Amino acid sequence: MTNQGQDLSPKGLERHATPYQRPSVTSHKSIFYKRSQGVEPEVDDYDFWCQFCSWSFCPYCHRRRPEGPPDIENIQLQRKLVKYKCHCGTCSQEAEVLSSRKVRQWQTTDTGLLRSVKLETSALYVTPKLEDWPCYVGGKYDLNGEGESMAYLTVEEARSLELVMIWCDMKQERGRTRNAGTYNWKKLGISRAKWKEPSMDARQLTPKARSAYEWLMNHNATYAAWQKKHEDAMRAGPHLQHGYVFQTWDLLLHSPGIEVAAFPALYPQTSFGDTDARDRLLDRGWIEPASRTSIGYSYMKKLTSPCLSYAQDAKLMFLMHDVHMAKQIMTKLTMAETKNITPDVMAAGMTHSESYWRHEQDVTADIVRQMDAYCRSDADLLDYCAGDLQREKHLAFPNLFITIAPGEWKMAMHMSTKTFADAQKLSEAQSILTLHLYQYLTHVVKKLLRSKFFKKCYHYVIRYEFQGRGTLHLHIAAWILPDPSRPIANLVGRSREMHSPLVELLEKLCHASIDVQEGSGHLNYINGYTTKASDALDFNIKPYAAKKVDHKWLTTYRLLSKTTPLIPEVVLSFAQLPHMTRSFHVGTVYAPAQLKRDETMRKDLNSSDKLYAAYLAEMAKQDMATMTFVQFARQWHMNDAGKISRRTEKAETAIGVRYRYETNDRFIGEMAVMMLPHSTPHCFRSEEETVLAYTDHYVGVMGAGNIHTMRGPARVRPGTGRGPQVVCNMVIIR
Repeated sequence: MTNQGQDLSPKGLERHATPYQRPSVTSHKSIFYKRSQGVEPEVDDYDFWCQFCSWSFCPYCHRRRPEGPPDIENIQLQRKLVKYKCHCGTCSQEAEVLSSRKVRQWQTTDTGLLRSVKLETSALYVTPKLEDWPCYVGGKYDLNGEGESMAYLTVEEARSLELVMIWCDMKQERGRTRNAGTYNWKKLGISRAKWKEPSMDARQLTPKARSAYEWLMNHNATYAAWQKKHEDAMRAGPHLQHGYVFQTWDLLLHSPGIEVAAFPALYPQTSFGDTDARDRLLDRGWIEPASRTSIGYSYMKKLTSPCLSYAQDAKLMFLMHDVHMAKQIMTKLTMAETKNITPDVMAAGMTHSESYWRHEQDVTADIVRQMDAYCRSDADLLDYCAGDLQREKHLAFPNLFITIAPGEWKMAMHMSTKTFADAQKLSEAQSILTLHLYQYLTHVVKKLLRSKFFKKCYHYVIRYEFQGRGTLHLHIAAWILPDPSRPIANLVGRSREMHSPLVELLEKLCHASIDVQEGSGHLNYINGYTTKASDALDFNIKPYAAKKVDHKWLTTYRLLSKTTPLIPEVVLSFAQLPHMTRSFHVGTVYAPAQLKRDETMRKDLNSSDKLYAAYLAEMAKQDMATMTFVQFARQWHMNDAGKISRRTEKAETAIGVRYRYETNDRFIGEMAVMMLPHSTPHCFRSEEETVLAYTDHYVGVMGAGNIHTMRGPARVRPGTGRGPQVVCNMVIIR
């Protein structure tokens, strides 16, 4: 297998930190054969795919993206070019076009008519190309020139253009043994900034640096605005208390375009800015006031561009992380205050929030309930659970646990990263390496679990974590029906200690240390890894809410001070890649509590309350309540339009149920609402005057009917009394 393409290394690595690598297009013949028999893939096949076909690029905007591997049993790669065109409306527009006001664009349809081009917000973030930097011709920089690019200024020349100095406490993390050849930068504090002295007029600039400065002043409005601020700061002199140092809240929340002032050589045009994207695009008419922008996604366009410096400058990445996080947290706190809900509920979608990981536990618990039902209805599982083994088998809980810990120096890398072959240079490419590991390992694990190596894989959960050195590693919990020739017990093993067919196969495919264990019938293992978030944050504002201070900023500052991410964690945050991948869809329901007959329902109903009202209306149409509320929520949901609609996903849906009070009487009522079939809104509340107020949920649930043991699903008639008429003598909670 030979490389038919050309690997163009970055030019001028020892010069200014803007090495630019041209994307190369590689053409391959059909070198993979179709395998009709056999299970294990040829290792060379996957290594070849990893090196030459795992990444592709857009010939228009030059953005790179990872590609999925072929199937394990039928590995086949037809002759093709390793390139793709961005989806319609997402391909980055030209930097020079985005720097000016919006001009309506037209395209010709198949019928010959013209129609307006509708652009996605992601198309308004620049993907840097070498042509976006001007060239030095005749003593000045010209975008249409053919001289040396401004991207290749020396380090001294580039730094002489800086208006702001950025610094951050960070260290090289090499893991527990400290012997690893590679390292990751770890952020230890919040990014800080100060005005750089002296003023631009007083600096001794080289001819190229002077020409670059004139270019920036004329073609980068953000740099020109910051230069005016810089001149005013130099003229006013240092502040009595903090000198030229920026206050942290001002730096992170009120300094749009700060990266342009600190790293001007990486931002040659106005449209390159990240932190000022919303204000700039709104001012130039590219977006509407209701449109949402993302600092992280804007920077991801640069990380996946052929320009390598955006992935190598740790200070710039940590600055983007702090600004992105600060604005995100402040937005969540402000929205929570506006909607009169707790901040942890508002931040439940952030992987840094403790609420996010509590929801993951709830979701995993629901898939266990569903698998418990499958064990009594699925023919294959019935045979498996009634096998001839000495001990009882049950597949309600995951029965296969896999840990994959890759060593980045062992991985087969894509040809575009050949420059970073040795361990020292590999540390400079951790951003691209993290994306590569994430995509490659995820695809390989999914292909393997769905392959003929196992008889059937019902569900799986993949948890992404970071080792002490910061390298990505995976924990997989799977509900596996093993092949009769390869029982689970024969697959257990560990690299360098106990080999097994599965361990050896994963070692070859993933070039990693592998640990395979058999499930013990408990959920504690997977839930332990689900909640093991190194930087889970508590969005509690109580320490500051009572004080006459900006409690939202103090909470934000506290949360930022607690985070100590490494470069791979920052990259996953920018890429908006999930820390949990599942084979099923998920939903969240906040358990509603029933009211007494004389109580009125509040007007501001949330989505869970509306879904519960739809459930009661549906059950009231039937002679008997045939399903629980959690079963109803697996089939129906609140859509984006705010209406109740049936779920259209083909895969199963697991519902994470969150109870508001898990240590008092109301929890019993909420549990009954979620897990017992019913059709009236008051059936689980006691209305007897002799019942104590803090036990009315318990008494109401117990009084709903006599619950005894049975083997079938529950069916409950609406009834006419205070509680439903129980047709069965036990309710199975599923």
